[in-house]
Amino acid sequence: MNDQVLVTGINGFIAKQVAVRLLKSGYSVRGTVRHKETAATVRESIARAGGDVSRLTCVVTDLAQSFGWDAAVDSCRFVQHIASPVPLESPAHRETLVPIARDGTLRVIAAANGAGVERIVLTSSLDAMVYRNKRLKNFTVREYDWTDPEMPVLSAYTVSKVRAERAAWDFVETLKKKNILTVINPGMVMGPAIDRNISASLVMLKLIVKRAYPALPSTAYPIIDVRDLSELHVHAMTNPKVGGRRLLAASDTLSMREIAEIMRVELGPHGRRIPRLNLPSCVVKLMARFDPTIRTLLADLDLHPIADSAYVTALTGIVFRPARESVVAAGKSLIEQGLLIAD
Repeated sequence: MNDQVLVTGINGFIAKQVAVRLLKSGYSVRGTVRHKETAATVRESIARAGGDVSRLTCVVTDLAQSFGWDAAVDSCRFVQHIASPVPLESPAHRETLVPIARDGTLRVIAAANGAGVERIVLTSSLDAMVYRNKRLKNFTVREYDWTDPEMPVLSAYTVSKVRAERAAWDFVETLKKKNILTVINPGMVMGPAIDRNISASLVMLKLIVKRAYPALPSTAYPIIDVRDLSELHVHAMTNPKVGGRRLLAASDTLSMREIAEIMRVELGPHGRRIPRLNLPSCVVKLMARFDPTIRTLLADLDLHPIADSAYVTALTGIVFRPARESVVAAGKSLIEQGLLIAD
């Protein structure tokens, strides 16, 4: 097999691991990067993870620009659209990221359709499903649930994920090619990192271990292991049952306090400083007035979402790892990558 797959944003945490799995499965991979210098680093990381980089090429293009995408998808059988704007700091305006996320997604789909691509796998987020009014404290998230993007407490990232995914579905509907698209909606992505370019979720773990915050907010998240997530991405390209479907990628739900306790037990001397106290929600709300990072927690306070992903296992045969296993793997990989040093 020498089928070509375009992977957008190949230097990202999820995209690199999808690329490794594609290469191990016999595909050729063309990855997009925003800067030419990034390509060498990506190749090194993927090679260390066991990917055959003789079948890996990189092209320079950007979601914010209209040119370059026709050439990027040329001769590709499948597209993995994983790139998405993730700012280091949350923008003050909730719609700031929408133009890049939405318009970039539409550019990729239009180019892929023009090139005759068989399947586009779009990485969205559980964020595009979970936030809506009148939720109970414990509630279940299902395939056809949608976040209300007008909720005032939503972050710019969440709004961008909703708007981009909605636009993608609307576009393939106008093409009358709904089955060309499969969307994967992952929960909080844990599991091992293959290099030091880690996800926002692993950054959060690092901050907890380093006691950047003295107490933990009352929040909880459905978790997916990046190894299972990458397997699902590759499987979704060729499974006829998942065309036109949203695949909710999440295992069980853990609270921040449970995540902290797991790492305290499993990380040995690295976990000694992990906080034990809960941060009262009233204090979180007060802090959020002055700290944009804390403000992103408001939509999750005192809620416990459960992801109904059993249908994904029924469609694909992929059984997601328990969340505890994913948290432990993530914490240990932070140590292996030299991102955590015991006091």
